[in-house]
Amino acid sequence: MSTDDQNVNLQVDALCAAGVQRQHIFFETMSGTALERPQFKACMQTLEAGDALVVYKIDRLGRSALSVHQTAEDLRQRGVSLVVTTLGIDTATPAGKLTYGIMAQMAEFERDLIVERTKAGLAAARKRGRTLGRPNKLNRAQVEKAVELLKTDTKGSVAGLFRVSVRTLNREIVKLQAVARGKMALSEVPDALS
Repeated sequence: MSTDDQNVNLQVDALCAAGVQRQHIFFETMSGTALERPQFKACMQTLEAGDALVVYKIDRLGRSALSVHQTAEDLRQRGVSLVVTTLGIDTATPAGKLTYGIMAQMAEFERDLIVERTKAGLAAARKRGRTLGRPNKLNRAQVEKAVELLKTDTKGSVAGLFRVSVRTLNREIVKLQAVARGKMALSEVPDALS
């Protein structure tokens, strides 16, 4: 449970009313949207098959419907039931299992919507000629110079000269060679190489 809610006592009372002993209540100071929640992690590590995780609100399980579903699924696979006091969900009961099933479908729906929106956004960006992904570390002139230097020097020293890794140098040379062979149109090459 979160200590930054306006009324922590309300949450403690609800958890105690659900049968949680006060010494088993974990107080999380991080937001449910935070990636690292040490108290939540510690709580999850203490749970064993046959236990029940009791939370005041469902948003304490994750930062999105999908992450809530993943946490609930992890609990189910470990044999831990889930109780959400404000929603009346208890996955140890048939009604709780039904509610959980509906939540799982909503999480899948949300994931599908995210994928659909991402694909549409990428297509729109490409249509407008925007370069996607991380910018190249070297421009075309630098890659051509690197290729020239490689005739007399090692890849490691040439990469060091341009302050990139050997892997990055190799990748940029392969891109330039693909353009030279006509396997890639110049319009398909990111701006940093053209």
